[in-house]
Amino acid sequence: MPPQVKPLLAMGLASFFILLINRYTDIDVQITNLFFDVQTHSFPLKDVPWLVAYFHDGLKYVSAAVWLLLLLKLLQTLFTRQASNLGDALDRNGLVFNYSYVLVASLLTALFTTYLKTKSNYACPWGLEIYGASSPHLRLLDSLPNLFMNPQCRAW
Repeated sequence: MPPQVKPLLAMGLASFFILLINRYTDIDVQITNLFFDVQTHSFPLKDVPWLVAYFHDGLKYVSAAVWLLLLLKLLQTLFTRQASNLGDALDRNGLVFNYSYVLVASLLTALFTTYLKTKSNYACPWGLEIYGASSPHLRLLDSLPNLFMNPQCRAW
């Protein structure tokens, strides 16, 4: 088996395993229940300012800053190389190829994830009926009942 196939096979098997777990177990609800306070009927950590600032906003900005730093490093590498060495930079093992690959892959991943979130039928946990809100709990590949609007739990 070629070495390039092994990671793809591993990702495919992991995706299939995740789908089976979501479709046939309640592990997602069990994990969410750890963060739900039954007495107050709320998620106490949802609006803690430092958690929101650090985990939601902070990590988002840190990842964007790292992406921009990689872009600057790529541009610096391109502009500081001699014309005769530019071919070496673009070869498969070169620094420029590696930076370019990471930048393009991470940008496409972020854009694709954002697109999927706009098309998602899934509500945030605090929007679910089982926690006192109005959206139904859906498993992967379930369709949304016609009487519900698209809840769209978005991170960005």
